[in-house]
Amino acid sequence: MSVVMSGSQPITSALSEEFGRIIASRSVRALFQPVVDLSTGEVLGFEALARGPEGSIFESPANLFGAAYQLGMVGELDWACRAAAFRSAFEARLHPSLTLFVNTEPPALGYPCPEDLRAIVNRAEARLRVILEFDERAVVTDPAELLASVGRARSVLWGVGLDQVGKSPRSLAVLPFVHPDVIKLDIAPLHSLGRVEVSQIVNAVLSQADRTDAVVVVQGIQDIADVQFARSLGARVGQGHHLGQPDELPTDTKAPHSVVSFVPNPPLSEPAETPYGLVTETRQPHTVSMAHLQRIAMNLEYSLLDSQVPRMLLASVQHIRYFSDSMRSRYERLARVAPLTAVVGVGVPDELGEGVRGAAIDAADALAREYCVVVVGPHFTGALVARDQGDTGPDHQRSYDMVLTYERDLVLEAARSLLHRVTRPVMDHIEAAGRAERGPDR
Repeated sequence: MSVVMSGSQPITSALSEEFGRIIASRSVRALFQPVVDLSTGEVLGFEALARGPEGSIFESPANLFGAAYQLGMVGELDWACRAAAFRSAFEARLHPSLTLFVNTEPPALGYPCPEDLRAIVNRAEARLRVILEFDERAVVTDPAELLASVGRARSVLWGVGLDQVGKSPRSLAVLPFVHPDVIKLDIAPLHSLGRVEVSQIVNAVLSQADRTDAVVVVQGIQDIADVQFARSLGARVGQGHHLGQPDELPTDTKAPHSVVSFVPNPPLSEPAETPYGLVTETRQPHTVSMAHLQRIAMNLEYSLLDSQVPRMLLASVQHIRYFSDSMRSRYERLARVAPLTAVVGVGVPDELGEGVRGAAIDAADALAREYCVVVVGPHFTGALVARDQGDTGPDHQRSYDMVLTYERDLVLEAARSLLHRVTRPVMDHIEAAGRAERGPDR
């Protein structure tokens, strides 16, 4: 019987019942594929790969998760898969210096851990060296939710991996914000892309790794030619059938000579900080009219259209009344090429147009006085930050104190300040779920 559960075909009632029994009995399991040092062949860790019952149609992870999405049970399945991986690691006495790579669906981190799985998850948080992996689908579908989920992962002192980078160029734009400990570069699309496209992807990944000491893992290595290709890209770590097939965990693992290190956490802005406040600590503002400010803002916004590598666009507009129809049309156009286009302001609804995410702030928030446009990509960053002077000039236009900067660290600080407002509702939900899952004794 052949059913593509991950497609649009509805799941039958019989398969729905079978899936329900699998979830209820926790009949999911994990196989493990080694992650290997390409120079020495030494195993540095294992990626856990979810499987349903052997011989079942749900043995396939695509069918397993496809059904879970159709039935609204992704959260519970994801927890069951993670718990199965943790249980196998303990049963095999996995050496604590080896890294366990565990895939997760971002929405699942906001789903409370089922009571029967809490003990094994708590034990894993305390004893295992885990990197939670998010794949490029999370970037494409909801980057704001992805960024909030990353915060939850780091709150339990685990690492973060961005998986299958290269499948979608949009995943490159979130690298500075996910700040991954591990970047997994998918080799398959690199073989089919042109030299310029490969260069864009590889340079974006390697520049992020160089800035943060993230580990680059080339996945999908099928033969010795792939090993040589991976090393030519600058990668030192690999994964794929040539390096090891998915299997049960070995029971004689030893400490590797080197470990997959976690990078230092990125600097975090306090929620009360604003882009203007952060940038003007080291940059002197000058006064401009609203018309001048908007012309400069548009120049920065349109930089999204002249890059083949996607960039993220974040803006604050003070109040919804300043988000004009022409601005809405412009932002909808920009959202077609940007993985995340978000606007913050007083009275701003959750959706401002096709592909444009909104986030409301309180009128008392200091950001309500600021008009800001921030663009962030793997190679290019720019931020216009301005504060309303609160007066009206002779031409009846408002005046602003403004700074335009392209200094990467400053721009990223400004961007994180805006992201606090965009991801806060998601983080509140995830943190509440985390408190529930940890229980009163943690």
